Amino acid sequence: MNWSRKMRRKHGRESTRKLVDSRSVLAFDVRQVPKARPEMPKLTPEERQLTKLYATFATNVWRLKRQILDAETGEPKEGFERVARYVTSMEGALEDAHVKTVDYDGRPYDEGDAVKVITFESRADLKRDEYVETLLPTVQWTNAEGKMTLLQMAEVVVGQAPQKEDEQKEQDNGTEHD
Repeated sequence: MNWSRKMRRKHGRESTRKLVDSRSVLAFDVRQVPKARPEMPKLTPEERQLTKLYATFATNVWRLKRQILDAETGEPKEGFERVARYVTSMEGALEDAHVKTVDYDGRPYDEGDAVKVITFESRADLKRDEYVETLLPTVQWTNAEGKMTLLQMAEVVVGQAPQKEDEQKEQDNGTEHD
């Protein structure tokens, strides 16, 4: 029997519960507690395998594209024109399956993005914090109802711009009081 059932049996279904913490007694109204996020639908083993396949395929197409295209022009490197057509075809197949990859290179860093930051690097050439390298892209799939599902979270390196003197002083002052 779980804890909440024991408490309901012992104290009834009153809306205010008291929880004893080692430091204090907390009271809250159970009606005001936000409901947990809805659970993701359970995937069958076949569906789980298919989503892994989508993520792996999309990631490898993304890697291949990065290898054969010139970063500045976006055109295929010399000798890779035919391979570029195959990659374009594979990207079309992913698009038809509603699978999208997101590359974060050059975008401003946002703490709210669903990415795994591998490391932060101090970079004197930057004016703002931004993603300087995407190690793995985000892979998303949109189902027939239009609901987007994250298949793979991106892994990135974030470049940090040098702090201005005023910001550095504020940060130094703030850390002295903590």
